[in-house]
Amino acid sequence: MKGYRQLLIAIILLSLVGRVYFSLRPLDGHEALFAQPAEELLANQRLEPTYLGTPIFYKPPLSFYTYAAFIGLFSWLPAPIELIYRLQPLFFGALSIYLVYLLVKKLFDEDIALISCTAYAVSNLAIFIHAEMNSDSLLNFLVLASILFYVRGGRKDLAFGWLFSAFAYLTKTSMSFAIPVIAIAYALTCEKKRLRDPVFLASLSGPLFGLLVWMLFFNHGGSGGVGGQVEQDIFRRFTHSPYSVLVSFFSFTALFAPWIIASVIGILGVLRRQRDGKENFFLWWTALGVIPLFSDPISTSYIMPILPAFSFFAAMGIDDEKDARLRTALLVLFFVGTLPLFAIQANPVWESYSERDVGTYIANEPGVLLITRDPLNCIVFYKHKAEGMGNYVPVSELMRCTPGGSYDCLKIFDYNWSSISYYVIENDGPLLFLSRDSEFIDYNISETRLVVVSQPLEAFFLRHPESKEFSLDRNFSGYFLAYRRTSG
Repeated sequence: MKGYRQLLIAIILLSLVGRVYFSLRPLDGHEALFAQPAEELLANQRLEPTYLGTPIFYKPPLSFYTYAAFIGLFSWLPAPIELIYRLQPLFFGALSIYLVYLLVKKLFDEDIALISCTAYAVSNLAIFIHAEMNSDSLLNFLVLASILFYVRGGRKDLAFGWLFSAFAYLTKTSMSFAIPVIAIAYALTCEKKRLRDPVFLASLSGPLFGLLVWMLFFNHGGSGGVGGQVEQDIFRRFTHSPYSVLVSFFSFTALFAPWIIASVIGILGVLRRQRDGKENFFLWWTALGVIPLFSDPISTSYIMPILPAFSFFAAMGIDDEKDARLRTALLVLFFVGTLPLFAIQANPVWESYSERDVGTYIANEPGVLLITRDPLNCIVFYKHKAEGMGNYVPVSELMRCTPGGSYDCLKIFDYNWSSISYYVIENDGPLLFLSRDSEFIDYNISETRLVVVSQPLEAFFLRHPESKEFSLDRNFSGYFLAYRRTSG
């Protein structure tokens, strides 16, 4: 027992090395959509998460609460702010590894449990998800915790299973419905009498309770409110072309390589022999992976909740080898095989470094014009972080912003802000969004003192009649260029 415990601790610590390494890079635009609301929760002491002072509905509130709690508790640490912001996924990622171990150990034995949590811990998908500001690390912890309680099956366990599934809905809406489906699969394959237990059946309502809580306390206005988010998550996520299925499938395969080879061997081995109910349970859990394949092809995190099942089958594939030395060699081989993919993912994203530098560079600068077609979330976050989080223009002010041209102020509600072309920062004034190139040519920049332009649009800026009054002030890794007014 002591040896198993030491191995488990070593596995968790080893996985944290890779996650901490990832956590030192700048926040990207997607992560800024969690960092900014977390900071505003701390600053404003409000129940409702906001982005630039306006209620948000692109994600339920629980992940914002936990990020705010971690930032508030650990902001005093002498560590890069990026690491502080990512402590939440690091923490829940480590707990998830432990839960995989407990779950498989409950159903099988410690050997299978250790191999399963090893495959889970060092897979590139888990390392990436558990080292990024998102809602997925907390979600996967809640999914695993809820399923573990359902497998234990006592009255108190079912109550906790219900509670954690409700929390899962308040973390990532429709993904939480995987929990009652997996719980039913366990009952069908292992304990059919549960299907006649009214307490068990009632406990499956956790996600619906989470939906009710969100609708009662957070359903008013922007982005279509809760109803709009439910429509987005349940319907529009699954209306992509068949091509997206292939993209999602190959993305998951690559991120779980080379362990996916052992998983396939394990699944085929289980299918060939007379299976017991517990193995059938993991087969049904694995089959759930078909559903996320039909969702948004870039969102491989949607497949994350079925990673524990694939990890279990990877363990079964390796454990089928009876020679202990060869089994150990296979474990080492698969571990080493993850390193090239880790190295590819670990390459720095220079855009994020440039966006961070731009954000701090324009902090407290009056009259800044930012010209880019990239999402602006990261730049906006680092700007406000450098200035102090209270120094921003609320989105509600943008809704009344109609000075002169056709300004696309509503685009600030877009989750990725990917369709905005031009972004004007007046230090204590409105933020203006121009959606067409022709609008910029006619835009009066006489009050602008600083122009920051992404490299692909530099030539476009230089065609503006007043561009000759600016000179190059700074080059941000060749991705953004800053022009400062020298005359006029």
